[in-house]
Amino acid sequence: MAETALTIVNGEIQANPFNTLSVLDRGFAYGDGVFETMLLDQGDIALWQYHLERLYEGLERLHIVLDKQRLYEQMVLTLSAIATHSASSGGSVTGVIKLIVTRGEGARGYMPASESQATLVTLFSPQTGNFRDDNTRYQTAGVRVHYCNEQLPLYPSLAGIKSLNQLPYVLASHERAALDVEEGLLFNLSGHLIEATARNIFLVKDNQLYTPGLSVCGVSGVMRRLILQVITERISVKVSEKVLTREDFYAADEVFLSNSVSGVWPIVQCEDCSWPIGPLTQKIQHEIGQYLQYGSMLSWSAFSLDE
Repeated sequence: MAETALTIVNGEIQANPFNTLSVLDRGFAYGDGVFETMLLDQGDIALWQYHLERLYEGLERLHIVLDKQRLYEQMVLTLSAIATHSASSGGSVTGVIKLIVTRGEGARGYMPASESQATLVTLFSPQTGNFRDDNTRYQTAGVRVHYCNEQLPLYPSLAGIKSLNQLPYVLASHERAALDVEEGLLFNLSGHLIEATARNIFLVKDNQLYTPGLSVCGVSGVMRRLILQVITERISVKVSEKVLTREDFYAADEVFLSNSVSGVWPIVQCEDCSWPIGPLTQKIQHEIGQYLQYGSMLSWSAFSLDE
């Protein structure tokens, strides 16, 4: 993706995105907030309903209050500003919207104020040709992965959501800087396979689909949810969430990663082990493409504030 083209904070378009937030904001000071990274495809936010539900689950876990009307107005302004910017610059209306919600400003100390105004930030980065070409290649030819040394702590109260505290993923991603691979696999402190640094993982064994349970750590991706709840039913494939180990990974017939922006990446190599891009992985890729292309009741275009 390109550099951020638009920044909107609390309903105001920012001319200077580097001078927009107070240093007293608790999102900056403590990672006290949540975020969503969403695919904007020709002006429509894919899987918006899933993003919205995960956002509010995260806010509820952190006891942050956000009025739905205020969020709706922020998103309407964001989409309108993107359309205007794209029309004037000849840019793309396809890219990534990052939505950040923090608890807002607060005094020094961990104890949050009893009443505070949440901070709302949206950032838009248009899709570039390089991203599109790389992502198409990874979807069709597969990716190489490695085992991260960084391990995920067991943290049930934050499991599943996307909090602003993402340091384990930052450290794990840093490991990949000197490696000739596209992703890294993360295990928890119990030695169980959980996910990749920015993607969920699925294993195929004997034409059945498996993915790690995320009750104690990890991020419950919206593409993961789509596969679990919609795609597997459409193609009549059994799917299970279970504890997975390195041995399960090695023994799989097919392995793939999922992400709401980049879609499905087949894993073809990890160290000395390799896998084919198998028929079930390809079928899931096709069904996701069909589902998103021909309209989804989960997208922004189908969203109603009165729901």
